[in-house]
Amino acid sequence: MLKELKGKLSEQGEIGSNFSEVMVIHKNNMFGLVPKPLFNKEELPNYLKFNAKIMANDLIAYDEIPNQEIINVYIPYTNVNNFIFELFGEFEFKHSGTVLINTLLNQNRTTSEPVCFVQVSEREMEMMVISDKKLLFYNQFEYNTKEDFLYYLLFSLEQLQMDLEKVQLKLFGTIEEGDDIYELCYKYVKNISVFVPGNSSLHNEQLENESIDFSILSSL
Repeated sequence: MLKELKGKLSEQGEIGSNFSEVMVIHKNNMFGLVPKPLFNKEELPNYLKFNAKIMANDLIAYDEIPNQEIINVYIPYTNVNNFIFELFGEFEFKHSGTVLINTLLNQNRTTSEPVCFVQVSEREMEMMVISDKKLLFYNQFEYNTKEDFLYYLLFSLEQLQMDLEKVQLKLFGTIEEGDDIYELCYKYVKNISVFVPGNSSLHNEQLENESIDFSILSSL
């Protein structure tokens, strides 16, 4: 990944002095959400060791999710951070889950009904459930078929005891009405729609031919 990043940035020519702010978003499944009252920054490896392979030299970082009493503990890509620091000096970095959760919570302040958001990419789904303005669930799943996608969706909603007749399902990312995944989900969740992110820094016509992660847009 670092090699590809260096290649992309080298295509831009001279880079490094014409930015007032630099933000790095790390997207991976090496994370865990911890209730703030139970959080101890001296115990970071213990929050991840059952869900992720941790190396002795791994840096473990954490973000606080505002107004939710939740800490997102994760492993950033240290080699990427070191390279970005060489280019730009001081910068800020976060986990993609932190950005996504915070942004979607802010965009749904007015509703108390349960809403399930799923950001869809080619082989990965990022799922988040909000009810009464509180985060109930956030996770990432890798899938190979539309049936895999449906399984993770329905099983997660079942564990949360969500009523499929009442929950709103909002899909976004690489998904459109009429897609195979959309049609399969509609058989089980009738209140389904394609979610259009609000306050995007890019216009729709700029997004038509590119798949840009919503977490990146939300950090702009």
